[in-house]
Order: sequence, then structure tokens, then C-alpha cells
Amino acid sequence: LKLQFLYLIGLIMARSRAAAWGRRLLLGAGVTGAGAYGGVTWWIRQYDNGKTGKVRKHRVLVDGEGALVDQTLAVPQHMVALRFLQLFLHFFPLLASYPLVMLLPGVLQEWWYTHFINTVQRAGPAFIKLAQWLATRRDIVNPEFRIVLQRLFDQVAPHPMEHTRQLIKEDLGEEPEAIFEWIDSHSVGSGSIAQVHKAKLREEHGGDLVAVKVCHPNVRENIALDFHVLNALAKFADKWFPSTRWMLLPNQALAWTTHLAQQIDLRIEAENLEIFLENFEGQDTDRFATFPKPMYPFVSKRVLVEQFVVDAHTADEEYLRTLPDDFRTHLACVGMDTYMKFLMRDNWLHGDLHPGNIMIEKEAPPGKKWPRVFLVDCGLCQNLEPEEKKVAEGVLEGFARWKGDVLTNAFYSMGHGYKQREEVKFEDMQQTVQDVFDYYQPSKGSDAAIVGRLLESMFDVVRFHKVQIEPQFTSLLFGALVQENFIMTLDENFNIIHRVIPWLASHGIQSKSMLKQYFNLTDYALLKPFFETEDKKEVLGDKLTERGLLTCEGGVHMSLEKERELGAKSTWKNGMLGAEGQEGAPAAATATAA
Repeated sequence: LKLQFLYLIGLIMARSRAAAWGRRLLLGAGVTGAGAYGGVTWWIRQYDNGKTGKVRKHRVLVDGEGALVDQTLAVPQHMVALRFLQLFLHFFPLLASYPLVMLLPGVLQEWWYTHFINTVQRAGPAFIKLAQWLATRRDIVNPEFRIVLQRLFDQVAPHPMEHTRQLIKEDLGEEPEAIFEWIDSHSVGSGSIAQVHKAKLREEHGGDLVAVKVCHPNVRENIALDFHVLNALAKFADKWFPSTRWMLLPNQALAWTTHLAQQIDLRIEAENLEIFLENFEGQDTDRFATFPKPMYPFVSKRVLVEQFVVDAHTADEEYLRTLPDDFRTHLACVGMDTYMKFLMRDNWLHGDLHPGNIMIEKEAPPGKKWPRVFLVDCGLCQNLEPEEKKVAEGVLEGFARWKGDVLTNAFYSMGHGYKQREEVKFEDMQQTVQDVFDYYQPSKGSDAAIVGRLLESMFDVVRFHKVQIEPQFTSLLFGALVQENFIMTLDENFNIIHRVIPWLASHGIQSKSMLKQYFNLTDYALLKPFFETEDKKEVLGDKLTERGLLTCEGGVHMSLEKERELGAKSTWKNGMLGAEGQEGAPAAATATAA
């Protein structure tokens, strides 16, 4: 070090031409190094300047047996017995006809599926929610049956206005006319738990436009009864059907009852909205989503009054197709950054993100470049323990680095609450994960939509190896998959991995390969002719397909058309092309979806 220091002094003090060039090279290297260091530091700070939310815990809503803790909803045993009998009469025809469906699948299968959906709807809100939840469980339900279950995401028939008025009076202590200047008698959205009406508060209460969310008749009582039934059925299946034990049905049933319990007390949704508003306070709405404000004191178990999102539309695919290209790309960035802030900064995630719960304003507010994005229906939220958060970061790191061993270790750790079965061989699963990576890797530099197919295939791997994954991780993985599908619907060329890497880097998860991938210093696709052959990829694909690990291949990714009918790319600056006056375009919604 002393010699180097003396050499440096000599270079600075010397006046020869060689020394001058040496000084210039030294100065150039120093400026370049400082610039590179400053640039990387600034780049990381862009993803590390968000206000970190407080870590919060959920209140205890369900006991160890899966029953609601609420003492006002005690369930007599004879009611449970009668409910078992009622459900048996509902579902017995389905069970009795199933062998015939297996014999004549082409003739009876669609009839059986339709009858199954109708039976679930008659069984009540708990079973509708259960079926919707199973439709998201890619680790235990096969793709074909998930598509059938997704039919239950359609709207539920609304309840009469008389019930809405009655609940407002009972829970808020006043007649609706004393609180609202007017309230629309027609609901603007109806779900399995509640429905929403548009209203305006009286001037003494602020005079704001609001959304009034009201629970359906007897929904809490019916769900409390069905909690007992479903947890008992899960224990019965786990005891008498050994082939189902790898699914940990009692654990799954308990997780599901906890999941649903959060949504039948609307005070919890109001608290969640306040948490989100605090976590995102002061954040730029051009970069992150925002949330409606609960209107206290008009909040109770069965009634929630919140800010109405004016002149906005739900993020359904039909509407997104009408938006300009640059606005769709902006929405994809907002969605990705918001989700990563949920996970990496706040540890408080929206647990029910889907297009119906995303509201997009049609016009930008004063002083903003872009319209705001609102996330609604926040009754279901999720937070992770510190060790669980490390596992989630391991999943992101494994995908970002395309490292099979890192991802396999993360998947294997998702059952940290219990010991994985001996049949789950870590080495075998690691090889399968690496095979999936190797199959998709030649496309990773040239196909932005590869992430969705890769995620789907990893769910196939988990199901194939019967890996026991705790429910909170399944919800997390599903949320990531929903987010990916939404983003690729907006912009099929959006590179999700590029958007994730800065968040990981700002959190201390950094590697040379991640930086190379982010700055496009290497592109595996260009080297494919030298290191990869189609024959090898085809052999690997046949091997994985034979094991049922590429169920997503061959289908069409749910993205918008590559070429729009309007021809040239549209931009937000040029106006909302296609949003108004286009044949077949949906009318602008003016309501918050339930």
C-alpha cells in the first residue's frame, strides 16, 4: 500500500508526457468508477425510498377447531347435525353419478360440472367461497377442474333493499335518511358475502359520495355453522382416506376458515384500509396504487361506508383492451411496484387481488400525469413472520437468478411448520426444478411472457412431488401468479424480472448474474445456437410433459393482441383511444365493485 501511495504521488507530481497521460487515465478511471458507483446507488435508492410500514398481526378470529371466536355466534350441536343432513341431500346425487361420468366422460362430463356448480351455489356462501379458494390452489387441484371452479367467480344475486335499510338502522343506529342524502336502491355489485350501494352523505356528515357495503342476510350465522361442518369433514377425510393426507386437509380447512373469517366482519376491512393508507401515505400515485378511505363512524360488523371511487372502471380485460399502449405499460409498472412494496417493505399484502378489485380512474387528477389506480375490497390481508418472509425472498431470488437449488430450497422450506414426508426427496425435486429451468432458459432473454408459464410449471412440480406447502405460502404464490397474469394482460412485452431485481438489490439480495440480466450485459438467447439445441429442448420437454409438468404449454397466454386493430401505437398524451365511442367498448363504470 505504501508503494502504491508513493507511485500515485509520483504520477501526480511528474510533468512528463507519459505522466500526463497516466494522470488522465487515472482521473478517467476515478470519474468512471465514481459515476458507476453513484449511478448504481441512485438506482437502488429508487426502490428503497418508500416509507416502510409497521409489522402488524391479525386478531384471533378462529380457534384451533376452526370455530369462530365470536361468542354471539354459538352453534348448537343439533344445528350442525341438521346441516350435515341437508348437505348430504345436496351432494349425494353428485357422488352417486360420478362413476357414470368416469365411464362416459364425453357425454356426461359437462352435465356433471354444471350440476356441481349449481349444487355449490345452493349450499351457501361458505361453499361458494371454498370453491373459489380451491380454484386458486394450483398445488393440489388439477388445471381442468380449476377452470370449472372459476365459474363461481360470477356475481351472486343481490338481496332486497329492505334488508339493506334494516341493517343500516340496526348497526349504525339511525335511519338511512338521517345519514345519507340519497342511497341508490340498486346495488352496483354483489359478492358471496356482501353487496355495495352508491350513496351520498348528508352535508353535516361531509357530503361525500360513498360506497355502502352491506352483508347479505344471515351470512355470518350460516358461515359459522358451515365452519364446524367443513372442519369435521376435513378431519374425517384425513383419518379414513390415507391418499389425501399429503394435502394436510385439517390444516387447509383451518387456514380457509381463518381466511374467510376476516371477510365477514367489515370492521376488519376498515382497519386494513387504514393500514394501507398509512403505509402509502406521501407516496406518488404515479408510481403506486392508492386506497379508498373508510368513513368513520359509519363502520360496523355488517355495514361499511367508504370513499366512492368516482368515474372509474374495473380492470377487466375488455376495458384494458381500449387503453393506450403507454398507459397499459404504466399500469403494469404501478401494479408491480405496489405488489413489491407490499411484500418487501410493508409485510402487509392485499390477499384478494383480481381485476374486479382494481379500479382505474378515467382522468388524471390535477397536477398528475396519470390517472390513479385504487385497490378495493381489502377484507383479506396477509402478513408473514420473519422466517416466512425470508422464504418468500428466496423464491424471488430463485426466479431472478434462474437457480434451481435456491428455488427448491425455498419450496422445501414452505413446510417449515412440519416435517416433509420421506417420499419428498430433496435431490429429486431439485433435479426436476432445474429441468424446468433448463427447458425455459433458452427463451428467457426473448420472451417476456415466460414468467407465467414458468410459475405454472413450478406449481406442477410441487403437486407432482406432493410437497406439503403451508397455506400462507400458497396464497402468496397465487397472488404472484395473479399479478403476473394481470401485468402480462396489460403489456405482453413487460419484463417482470427486470422490475423485481432492483427491489431485491435494495433489500441486500444482489449477485453478478442479477445485475448482468438487468442491464442486458448477456443474452442467453443469442448464444443458444452454440450451447443449446432444439433436440435437447425437445427431449427435455417430452420428459417433463410425460410427468405432467408442462400443463400450461400449448395454451394461449391471457394477454392482449400483439397487433391492435387501430394500427399504430396509441399514447396517453393523444387521448384515451377507444375508450369512448368505439363499437363494442364497455360503458364506463361509476361504481366500486363488491
